[in-house]
Amino acid sequence: MDWQLVQQYKPTVLVVGFRKFSQLVSVVSPEFSPQAHIEVLDFVFEKDVTINDILQYQHADVIVSAGSNSAYLQQRIDLPVLSLEVTDLDVLNAVTTAATLQSPVKLISSGDHAGVMAALEPLLGASVEHSRYATPDEARTLVYLAVKQGYQLIVGSSYVCSLAEQENVRSLLLYSRESCRKLLQDAVATGIAERTRYLARLAEIAALPDNSVAALVMDESGDMLAYNPAPFAWLGLTGEAAILQAGRDMQDSLKGGPSTAVTVNGRACIARRLPLPEGGYVVALRLEPEAGTAAIARTDPGTALGPNAGRRLLYGSQIMSRLDKLTTAYAQTGATVLVTGESGTGKELIAREIHRRSHFHQGEFVAINCGAIPDELFESELFGFAEGAFTTSLKGGRTGLLAAAQDGVFFLDEISELPLKQQAKILRVIQERSLRPLGSNREIPLNVKFVCASNQDLARLVAEGRFRQDLFYRLNVLTLDVPPLHRRRSDILPIARWMLAAQARQYGLSASAEDILESLREPLQRYHWPGNVRELENVIERLTATMVSEGSAHLLERLPQIAPELCEQSAAARQTPGNGSRSGADSTSLRATEMKMIREALERFGGNRARTAEYLGISTTTLWRRLRGM
Repeated sequence: MDWQLVQQYKPTVLVVGFRKFSQLVSVVSPEFSPQAHIEVLDFVFEKDVTINDILQYQHADVIVSAGSNSAYLQQRIDLPVLSLEVTDLDVLNAVTTAATLQSPVKLISSGDHAGVMAALEPLLGASVEHSRYATPDEARTLVYLAVKQGYQLIVGSSYVCSLAEQENVRSLLLYSRESCRKLLQDAVATGIAERTRYLARLAEIAALPDNSVAALVMDESGDMLAYNPAPFAWLGLTGEAAILQAGRDMQDSLKGGPSTAVTVNGRACIARRLPLPEGGYVVALRLEPEAGTAAIARTDPGTALGPNAGRRLLYGSQIMSRLDKLTTAYAQTGATVLVTGESGTGKELIAREIHRRSHFHQGEFVAINCGAIPDELFESELFGFAEGAFTTSLKGGRTGLLAAAQDGVFFLDEISELPLKQQAKILRVIQERSLRPLGSNREIPLNVKFVCASNQDLARLVAEGRFRQDLFYRLNVLTLDVPPLHRRRSDILPIARWMLAAQARQYGLSASAEDILESLREPLQRYHWPGNVRELENVIERLTATMVSEGSAHLLERLPQIAPELCEQSAAARQTPGNGSRSGADSTSLRATEMKMIREALERFGGNRARTAEYLGISTTTLWRRLRGM
């Protein structure tokens, strides 16, 4: 079961558009006042104007717009943008009304209304001409031509109406009140869903590192905002009333401090209060080790993993937030997705997320490493073979990996390693969405979503003649570029916490991930991570192995033996010119180096403190303190 909101949440819907659209929405918006906060903005987009300047002063969960504004916003705003849909009934009503006022009628829109237009003209007994536009410039040209042709009434979008009015020609809006109602209904539902996902993401990031089995999100006054029923069912609590009561009990227990021992349905737990950036907090529940057990007690792995088992995207950076949203958007289409990035950045994890979020999730996720399949086995492995295809073939033949992915996702990892001869065969499968097993004359249709990954620049390989240009163009449509870990330092600790929590649950470590990381934050965040997330995972596994065998005390002192690469870089960073070892002036030189890094980062990001803090891997509060001491 998914996360649920406890209180009725009223999302903020930001209405953005030209005057006639904004006025029409304002007419129906009072009907939605019990369900949402609706703010209407008249805004005309020009080339050098964005709505980001307005959004930084207003909280919005979702944006609604229409026509060209919708397309503009969807490309530039990290919020859901819903576009008003023009129905055939809207066209019918608008053109019918226009015909009673003026004939001939000119309709200018971005939609294809050929069907309804063909039926309308004989019914109306009036001449109706429809022109379509794809860009604002095309719309402007069509309005200008309509005016020159003598049309005295133009039907169209709010943008078209605005252009017509500039030419002193009457206009009639194509949109209807009913379409606006439908748009606002969808916006309210989307806003609530976005809020739920946002709170769930905050809780996941805050609670998973703490070896937590369940979590609640509460506001600053202590009222519960959201919860996930599944983990509480694992604790024996079912029904919202029981979970709400448990939340109230924990809230009372936490009045004395940030953590306390509590009992939930007879299970001894530790409850911790973890503050959230925007106010409020997450209450995370961790099972209390039974009295008399050792600090490291092995448990059944299935039980230890609990309900939070499973790898998902974890991040704290804006760049990964945008990537996460693109992943969801690309998962909704049947088009091929190309995932690029350095080795170890998590390209396969992105591919698995696409599978999980797409309508192909009920089929299998089949992955191959294109550099690991011998050339002579490529066709038989991928395409399979029919019975009798060759002398040693199995009776009944064999299903290939592509067919095994039917109704699912087929992931080609390191596609840049595929020989040119095999690239042609993959290209045909992706284009035709069908395959022919070896020894068979029958084409098998494929309903498969293809996801490909590469850690090399495919455009450069095309220029060098090492990758087919036609295959590159086929792949380079929907692209996700996973940044290296050193470019998203604010992701390091959330990922490390998750890994530590998973390892701790697997091996029964009683220490929380937060406690373990407390002394290791600085070296983990300072290290360059050339091996990216994969290297971080290796370091975490070494830390876990050390804790299992020797306990978790004094990890920082033992770090040179556990992960010497972290300490070598730290030592190099501490060295000053002409001095290869630490001296009494180290603290001064370190301070100067730190200030130099901050100044360079501020210059790099044009004084933007939020981006500077993210780049340096520190909080904006820490950055502010450092700047105040400069």
